[in-house]
Amino acid sequence: RDEHVNEYITKWFNGDITRKIKIINLSMDSVNPAFITPLLEGHTQARVEVIEEKASVGIQKII
Repeated sequence: RDEHVNEYITKWFNGDITRKIKIINLSMDSVNPAFITPLLEGHTQARVEVIEEKASVGIQKII
């Protein structure tokens, strides 16, 4: 939705191979494929966790 935010997240994520990201989204169909596809493929896949829940539920799972 917010391409400029996705750009900053991508730069942060790619800036250090030890960084991990958790994506909380009820429906991955609503995520921009240009942003999510590279994260879920190849060597970065192990650094990405997708939590397919509403934000209120997903946040409880990560804290």
